[in-house]
Amino acid sequence: MRRLLPTVSALICACGTSTATAIGADLVAKGIYRSSTSIQETATIPAVLGTSFGVAFRVNRTPGLRPPSTTVTWRFPAAGLSNPNTKRTSHRVSYECNCVIEEMVCKIRWRFDHPWELVPGVWEVEIAVDHRTAIKESFTVVGP
Repeated sequence: MRRLLPTVSALICACGTSTATAIGADLVAKGIYRSSTSIQETATIPAVLGTSFGVAFRVNRTPGLRPPSTTVTWRFPAAGLSNPNTKRTSHRVSYECNCVIEEMVCKIRWRFDHPWELVPGVWEVEIAVDHRTAIKESFTVVGP
């Protein structure tokens, strides 16, 4: 289990590899969040309500230049996530996050809060810095 610095955290929604660190981000850890500052490293996630999983990463930037834009995209298994209240099925979700301080770690995670989110399969998270993929990781969600 790794201990992480307290950081900016974004809550939203992935076995994979980190692509290029020169593009703008370094993977710090991936797995199940045991607390706000520690991650149990794993690529297999149990589909259990209350489970939080995701990645921690550090954004790289050149001092003096504008902060880079950081976009997070989560892709769900082929079946997607079907919300019974809205009758909508989502296959991916994207959002901007502010992760620009070099020595701090940005944590992105998905928490299973609703039974309809417990979809087994491969969940993928992609971190793009200035519109270029910097990190792409995936998790295999399995039944309890």
